[in-house]
Amino acid sequence: MSDLNDRLIRAVEVSNIIDLFSSYKITHSMIAEITGASERSVRNWKKTSAIRSVYEERLRGLKEIVIVLSDTLTPRGVSQWLRAKNKMLNNEKPIQALSQGNFSSVLQTAEAYRDGAYI
Repeated sequence: MSDLNDRLIRAVEVSNIIDLFSSYKITHSMIAEITGASERSVRNWKKTSAIRSVYEERLRGLKEIVIVLSDTLTPRGVSQWLRAKNKMLNNEKPIQALSQGNFSSVLQTAEAYRDGAYI
């Protein structure tokens, strides 16, 4: 397990999670799209960690998916996986599925990828 992955696993504060996401090339824009918040909100979360529960739940869901993917992908590869069409998601990009609230489907797809299903 990489040091970056280990730090993400241990991260509790929202500001730390967002800061670590940048190492995975996950931008504020991507976080905003996935959570349904504005980029301005994401920047504020990074500064203050003050976040509404609905957004925090989605952010922590993304964290879980990133942790799964980082078992087999480089940090840059995690971002690329999130933005690439995926047959297991009916050719939808994981980032789009996440923005629609389909966290469990994307997590299952990430776990399948980690376990060797390169569909």
